[in-house]
Amino acid sequence: MADEIVIVGAGAHARVVYDILLARGQAGEVTAFVDVEAKGAVGESIFEKPVLRGLAAFGDYVEGRNVTAILGHGNNSRRKALMVWLDEHGVPATTAVHPSAVISAGVEIGSGTTISAGTVVLTGASLGRGVIINTAATVDHDCVVEDFAQLAPGSHIAGRVRVAAEAFIGIGAAVIQNITIGGGCIVGAGAAVVRDTPEKTLVIGVPARVRKHL
Repeated sequence: MADEIVIVGAGAHARVVYDILLARGQAGEVTAFVDVEAKGAVGESIFEKPVLRGLAAFGDYVEGRNVTAILGHGNNSRRKALMVWLDEHGVPATTAVHPSAVISAGVEIGSGTTISAGTVVLTGASLGRGVIINTAATVDHDCVVEDFAQLAPGSHIAGRVRVAAEAFIGIGAAVIQNITIGGGCIVGAGAAVVRDTPEKTLVIGVPARVRKHL
């Protein structure tokens, strides 16, 4: 068991992660945040916790310490890069799961994944590494949400949906059963997805259609 938790990120999603840990009674275990872009001022703090400026500073910080990291960055590709850094530096990543989340027994949850307040993840679902399931989103039975994908608040995916790596489901969007969302695809806010989406596309509307290739 780690002595310290460090949230790797220093923006809005990092504060959401802290709120999750606060709700779990673990806020006292958080000893620092990491400003991975090193844009903040020297000596900055968040919730009275110091902010380390950049990954080099984080690397120095973990030397000789028993630290577990939690990813606190909202950008999918950036989370992927941060997980690579953690793996290369031997820093374990853990999950942050809000106590109000409803998660069926047997659901697989990868390291570095965040599950926010009011979410529902049902039987047979699998969440990869570095996934974000945002506030009040739902993942129905037997879905697969691959590494570094993200469901925005209030989005819903029906049974046996596959959300490929680094895809993003926008706020309030809905995906019917047995659909595949291609890797890196962005589903726009409020969209209704009724057919498979290609990789690296923006799909919007009701029903959702490809607007452009990314």
